[in-house]
Amino acid sequence: MNYVLISTGIIPEYIKYTINTILSVDKDAHIILGTDKKTKLKNVEIVYLNDLISAQTQNIDNLTTYDKTSNENHGAMNGSLLRIFYLRDLQKELGLDQFIHFDNDVLIYKPYQEIQPVRHSQGRLFGALVKKWLSIA
Repeated sequence: MNYVLISTGIIPEYIKYTINTILSVDKDAHIILGTDKKTKLKNVEIVYLNDLISAQTQNIDNLTTYDKTSNENHGAMNGSLLRIFYLRDLQKELGLDQFIHFDNDVLIYKPYQEIQPVRHSQGRLFGALVKKWLSIA
């Protein structure tokens, strides 16, 4: 299974724990890290986000929607929104039919094949909403 992680800015050290956990529980794992920083990680395919960014993703990156809010986390909100678009661009660029994505500080303790039934039963609605929202059905 393809596992896609996204990290912009400084790549946190703890991402190595996430990668090692994936590799330890899923022997068929193919880990892809989308990042804007030059890096090398063992057993990880590095994809540079700046090389594949679409015009639509660039427009999202240029949004100032949360800049005028009083919420101190507006950077995190912009980053979360932008991550969806990075994932879409990366999926198109690499021609991925399926992949798993979660935050870089999440550790898994079972391979995808064991958690797949849960993901499908809970993830279909979210996937349908994202496709409709992005108009990429």
